[in-house]
Formats: sequence, structure tokens, C-alpha cells
Amino acid sequence: MARLGTTGWRSHDLRAASDPHRRQTRTPTSLDLPARSSRHQTLDHQHTASIFGPVGAVNNGAYCVSKAGLIGLTKTAALEFAPLGIRVNSLCPGGVVSPMTEADPDGGVVPDTPFQRRAQAEEIAGVVAFLASDDASFVAGTEITVDGGFTAR
Repeated sequence: MARLGTTGWRSHDLRAASDPHRRQTRTPTSLDLPARSSRHQTLDHQHTASIFGPVGAVNNGAYCVSKAGLIGLTKTAALEFAPLGIRVNSLCPGGVVSPMTEADPDGGVVPDTPFQRRAQAEEIAGVVAFLASDDASFVAGTEITVDGGFTAR
């Protein structure tokens, strides 16, 4: 998953990180150490966006634009790093059961989700594992939505 530091994200960070002869001169981050897929010798890097990246939400403009921007960054990074064998994708989860979402007085996204529930963390983790696996060796530059049908409506 992407964890962007205060210095921001730069294309050369991943290019330098993919060089096996490079000396480490700073603390490693998830951008430096993506998961390696063995079958096709590709690296996997995932961003966590949200269902509110591809769609909007009333009174949540700043959140939506940040997630949409992350999806755009994913697509740009996928184009830049594909020649280096690095796959970049975004995961866009819908509502997930957590202490934070338990406090939603109106049910959050549940009323608008066809399955009428939030995802369990394990349901999201399965998609993350797929993206990091050899089975996703040709998946790049896309957003994978795991939302119980929320964005299909």
C-alpha cells in the first residue's frame, strides 16, 4: 500500500529502488519495497483509494478529489513503471466494518449498497492478495472496486 511521506512522491524514487546495485541512503518505505511476483518478474505496488475516487459524494468534495487524484497518480505511475516491470494499481473499497464506521448514525454507505452491509476486512485483504500475486501479473493502471455494488447503481 502507498504511504506517501512529507517529501512527496517522485518517479525516480521507484526507479532507484528497483536498481539492485543501489546503496540504501534513506529509510525504506512501501514505495521502495514493492512485492515481487515470481512468475513474470514484476513488482507490485498498490494504492488504497476509495469508492469516492471514481464517484462523488455530497459534502465530501475534498475527500473525493484526494481519492480521484490518487487514482490519477496510479495510472501515471503504471505507465512510467511498466517498462521496469512494476505494476501499479488502486484499490477502491466501499464501506468496511471498523470501529470508525460503527459510529455512523445513518449507516454510512450501507443504505446505498446493494448487499446492504459493509465489507469485512478479510474481503478486502483477499483482493489485495490477488493484486500482489502472480495471477495479477498483467493487471496494471487500474482501480479495483470492492464495494458490494455501491458504484453499480
